[in-house]
Amino acid sequence: FIQNNIIGRKCTRTVIAAGQWSVGRIPPGSKYARLPPTQFPQYRDEIHNMIVDLQASDANGIFLRSIHYNSLGDVKLTCPPQDWRHPAVIDQLNMIIKNLTQSMGVQFIDTSQII
Repeated sequence: FIQNNIIGRKCTRTVIAAGQWSVGRIPPGSKYARLPPTQFPQYRDEIHNMIVDLQASDANGIFLRSIHYNSLGDVKLTCPPQDWRHPAVIDQLNMIIKNLTQSMGVQFIDTSQII
């Protein structure tokens, strides 16, 4: 992915937002339908590994941005929820991203105020 979509295209700046799919609704009937949402420790490990891979590559100008809220309703407020993109979950994902970018020397862009 990094080679084909970032380095191969000669990107000078790349802004990455990773998290919506990790906690989003898994469509019924898909091969992932019975999987739970990504847990916070696993998400942290996945983002950490992504940053390590990016830093080890020739990619330049990498930024991670905050994850945006989604409207509440339908599948987010059912019991049990079918979609875990609730503000409290998104806030935790953003804290994980912010902490990792600070500790790993990657720039973080907080876009939470523009939504």
